[in-house]
Amino acid sequence: MPESGGSPREARGSLKCLPRDDLPMRFRIQVARVQSVERVVNATDEEAAIAKVEAELQKPYGLLGSWKTVDTQIEVVGAEPVAGISSADVGEGPLLQSVTAAAKHLGIS
Repeated sequence: MPESGGSPREARGSLKCLPRDDLPMRFRIQVARVQSVERVVNATDEEAAIAKVEAELQKPYGLLGSWKTVDTQIEVVGAEPVAGISSADVGEGPLLQSVTAAAKHLGIS
């Protein structure tokens, strides 16, 4: 993971897919975020303190409060063209067409 303070853009994966200007693309993005929080726990020893924190983390919404993001990694894991209308097909005018015009555009009866 990149060091804290690095831009998430610097952490992008190395998937090579150059989107064309006239073709919309759909990207699958995976994000990993490391967060830290500090708490004070009353316990008899270190192991008991850790057990209390682990039990709290197992609860939904456990350890609510001020978490600090210390690292973020963003990776593009896939890219594919969006099926259907390309930006070149849109041109000027309304995005809604009549059934006849849409069929003609799609080349169907």
